[in-house]
Amino acid sequence: MSAQMIRLLQILAILPRYPRNITTKTIKETFDNQKIEVTLRTIQRHMVTLEAAFPDKIGSQKCKDKTVRWFWKKNAPVLNISSLTISQALSLKLLEKFLTPLFPKVTLDDLELFFDEAQKTLHDLDENPLTGWPKKIAIVQPTQPLLMPQVSPEVQGIVSEALLTDHQLYIKYRRSDGVENSYQVNPLGLVLRNGSTYLIATKAETDEQRIFALHRIQLAEQLDIRAVRPADFDLQRLIDEGHMGFDLTGGGMYQLIKLKAIFDRITSNHLSESRLSEDQLIEKLDDGHFMITATVQETEQLFWWLQSFGARVEVIEPAILRQKMAGSVKVLAEKYSIVTIS
Repeated sequence: MSAQMIRLLQILAILPRYPRNITTKTIKETFDNQKIEVTLRTIQRHMVTLEAAFPDKIGSQKCKDKTVRWFWKKNAPVLNISSLTISQALSLKLLEKFLTPLFPKVTLDDLELFFDEAQKTLHDLDENPLTGWPKKIAIVQPTQPLLMPQVSPEVQGIVSEALLTDHQLYIKYRRSDGVENSYQVNPLGLVLRNGSTYLIATKAETDEQRIFALHRIQLAEQLDIRAVRPADFDLQRLIDEGHMGFDLTGGGMYQLIKLKAIFDRITSNHLSESRLSEDQLIEKLDDGHFMITATVQETEQLFWWLQSFGARVEVIEPAILRQKMAGSVKVLAEKYSIVTIS
């Protein structure tokens, strides 16, 4: 097999599916890492040849920075998935069933062909007891089900690609109040929270860390600039420190507080199994009430959670949280007060 044919096959193997894409420069970097000598101009000619040979399968897009990005078109078959085993097909159907309610649809688009093939494989084997397994498992969400915000497939793909390859992004972002701003950012991580996906990034010009909701990104463009990743950045630590919660104090810090609250028996039994913190203590006050003490982060999410228990909880400390709960109860009492009409 000629060297040119080998390069063409390797390009087909690394070419991503739309909306992800790849530049000729990135392809060359891949070849360089594999110790394959080839010029950028040769790769450019290869891409033109491949696009001409597979016009219904390979596409290209010219960006503002004059770079050309290449990709498999959305419905173009790339991999041979006709030989799925029963176990593989079952695993894929379980993933489809349980990931679909949790992730934006665009996150699962790349697996759609696999899901379809898994369905065909299991359909032809109805006599196998494994095929009924997905109907015997269910997941119940602990919160009120909500329709997930719509994320642009193009934005999802471009952001994911930039994060994967460590390239900077140019984004146009609409804040919750409707104001639109533009940013050049270093993508650091993606976090899924309650059905919404958030981009953790630093602003290129100031290194300020920001959190962007993906569904509010109106436009995203990957730049041909390497992202700068802080040496001490740890995504899991950021989450553990509460930065994906909502600030209650308003100071931009997520303070640790010693929560003391009286819960009823049912809620206390639940919290004895699913604790608020490692240092949680439960003290029985009487047959129906228990004092629970735990170190937690003072976020708006905590406040919403406490409100959800209604009369089954009384916050004792800290005082500022007790006052906030009391104020909320007072407003609710006024809204739901019964007016007698004579």
